[in-house]
Amino acid sequence: MSHLERRQRVLQAKAQLASQLEHTCRQADSLQNTIGQSLSPARVITAGAATGFLAGLLGPGRLPRNALLHAKALGALPALVSSLLPVWEQLQAFRQPATNTAPAAQADDIPPGVP
Repeated sequence: MSHLERRQRVLQAKAQLASQLEHTCRQADSLQNTIGQSLSPARVITAGAATGFLAGLLGPGRLPRNALLHAKALGALPALVSSLLPVWEQLQAFRQPATNTAPAAQADDIPPGVP
């Protein structure tokens, strides 16, 4: 492999790296915005008020007799949700169109005289 071919490959790799870096920065910004929106104080306060209201309505003396059986069943809920997360991620990846379907340019495809 000649010096020019190696230089062309290095330039291609730099261009690809710059593109990937830009894409990663956009994803990080999007993630940061999503987290900021989902953890807004108003949502936390509203959820706490609703939970407190429901707990006050039920009261400790008004629980039905089979409430403990339902509580045991709820203990398995986190395991169920964690087992479904990989499936959900695969479905999301399947639904998103491929962004880079073109094959990478080979060093032989570059016309001579290009640095």
